[in-house]
Amino acid sequence: MRQGPRAIYQLMHPDDVPAVIDTLYRGNEFLLNLPSEEKKLFKIIYDFRLRTQKGDYVRFVQQLVPLELDAKGNIWLMLMVNDTVPDRNDDAPPQRKVIQMQTGRE
Repeated sequence: MRQGPRAIYQLMHPDDVPAVIDTLYRGNEFLLNLPSEEKKLFKIIYDFRLRTQKGDYVRFVQQLVPLELDAKGNIWLMLMVNDTVPDRNDDAPPQRKVIQMQTGRE
């Protein structure tokens, strides 16, 4: 069976899907509207739950970091890092934030 990039939403907790989609939309809008010289200074962090083969959910955190811009100042390379979050309640709603990486300001 062929799976595309949206296959992750089939594994995601149904309550988390709207928050993740909203985060991706708002985060991309935020980054796209920054001046070119600031685009690589911010990262987007959010978490969500994915269903395991046993049917339970494991919480993951995802960080999106712009790495490279083209000649017009558009992001063309972005790092996406995923990791498990062992210390969060599996029933808690997703959290999200944008961090300015030089200052740590949220």
